[in-house]
Amino acid sequence: MTWRPGPELRAALRGDPSPWADRFVRRVGAAIHRFGMIRAGDGVLVGVSGGKDSLALCLALELRRRRVRDGYRLAAGMVDWDDRPADPGYLEDLRAFLDTVGIPFRSRSASRVSARTGAWGCYECARARKRELFRAAREMGFGTVALGHHLDDMAETLLLNLAVHGRFEGMEPSRSFFGGEVRVVRPLCAVREGTVRTFAERMELPVLASECPRGAENPRRKVKDLLVEMAKIHRLVREHLFAAYVGMPEGEPSDAGGIADGRESGARESPGGGRAWKSTI
Repeated sequence: MTWRPGPELRAALRGDPSPWADRFVRRVGAAIHRFGMIRAGDGVLVGVSGGKDSLALCLALELRRRRVRDGYRLAAGMVDWDDRPADPGYLEDLRAFLDTVGIPFRSRSASRVSARTGAWGCYECARARKRELFRAAREMGFGTVALGHHLDDMAETLLLNLAVHGRFEGMEPSRSFFGGEVRVVRPLCAVREGTVRTFAERMELPVLASECPRGAENPRRKVKDLLVEMAKIHRLVREHLFAAYVGMPEGEPSDAGGIADGRESGARESPGGGRAWKSTI
């Protein structure tokens, strides 16, 4: 094992986080409150991949859990693909991090190859991962699966569906499956990727570099570049795309300044408890 907790993480776990860390957790909490993602008594399984997003989400949810009245149970689950199993040394570091934070962890092996076609790509991989996380949550008696999609992911999905399918549809901040048996929530939905990256770096989280063998083929790479160009027209393009989809109220706080801008994020409820969602990617 090579990972050790750094001073910022130790301070946050003692209940004395730096102001920038506190702002990050509050922004995550604001999204949870606004979209009704986590309720008192919920069991929440965080899908971890080893990337910065899922590890930052684990830490933020645990720090929030320690200070809110609506208590919830938290665990982390990893899907270890048969064709590219995780490095044992990294798994040791990941377990050390989650043990330090106080989050139970389990890993399960699975195949992402389609049983129908015998092939796999981004769609099959995402679908298989979600299926395995659903199974793990059900086995643990948990009804909520939390994923680490951030604001950039939300905006990219909207643009991709608009370009490919001609529909303004995206990933939902919160969505129920199987008649409400399990819900998928995305507490980082209003946080920019750059903010998540900075949080993970300052907290010295044991991030595993992405080595997806199909990464170069993913059309999201082109959409990510497109968002960069669109941001030259208006710096809040990501926030505006997300707001247009979910119906954000006027004056909703922006994450454009990242975790060091000194602004606090407020929590707001959506009228009528939100809207019905659809997703194609």
